[in-house]
Amino acid sequence: MSRLSSALRRHGLNLILAATLAALSLNCLFGPEGPRDLIGLSHERARLLTENDQLRSENARLTLQIGKLRSDQSYVQRMIRQELGYARPDEFIYYFRSNNPSGQ
Repeated sequence: MSRLSSALRRHGLNLILAATLAALSLNCLFGPEGPRDLIGLSHERARLLTENDQLRSENARLTLQIGKLRSDQSYVQRMIRQELGYARPDEFIYYFRSNNPSGQ
């Protein structure tokens, strides 16, 4: 028994140090702000970059459309016909019934 207690006294500090090192290693690997969170954040960053690119292209398309609506009268008339179903006084609009059973 005295051998065991003397060995524990000699190696006690080493055991405490090893246990602390093991706990810190596990915390670094599996704790918050570890590699798992880093991988998740990199996936989130890639998704956000893709969404940002899509929004930029949509913004450019809408900016171009605004410019056309402000300056091109033929474009305005075409959009009015497409969106609202309007026609000029000398035009006729024909609506054809769909053969689709759902009514569309």
